[in-house]
Amino acid sequence: MHFKIEAIKTTKEFNKVKALISESFPRNEQIPFWFLLWKSKKNFVDLLGVYADNSLVGFIYLITHKDLTFVLYFAIDNKHRSKGFGSMAISKLREYCPNNRIMLNIEAVKENASNYEQRVKRKKFYINNGFKNASLMIEENSNNLFEVLVNNSDVTVAEYTNLLKRFTGRLLYLFFKPKFIR
Repeated sequence: MHFKIEAIKTTKEFNKVKALISESFPRNEQIPFWFLLWKSKKNFVDLLGVYADNSLVGFIYLITHKDLTFVLYFAIDNKHRSKGFGSMAISKLREYCPNNRIMLNIEAVKENASNYEQRVKRKKFYINNGFKNASLMIEENSNNLFEVLVNNSDVTVAEYTNLLKRFTGRLLYLFFKPKFIR
């Protein structure tokens, strides 16, 4: 099997990514697709398709600032999950940005969460693929708590903040500003 990650190019692929975001992420975590596309034209944002034998099986949305790459979205199509594609995509991602720390957020693993098992499984997947807990968590909208995971050395609040400001812009960041918890 030929496996790769590369920039998404066709309207059909963009539409599949839009559907994957809708299927894979809670509504309160979905950024408007037009905004994601607009930002993906910036030189520090990558919208990458995950391909197996030239068929789109998932996508990764990246934001980079200096040596820090943030995975804003990562999803594998339901039909292709539990077949190793996620782990292969993480491996290709490391090749894609070999000198960068890779960071991502996952829903905090809380026993009272309605999707507790899913959260445990997701965290286990990332830990098994070389990520570890960072020294901080993020609270958004006073009820969404996220664990920050990194694949290498830790990330500071200042680094995370600078990356978000670069992506959103300083003005929009004021409406979006997450609360950092150590």
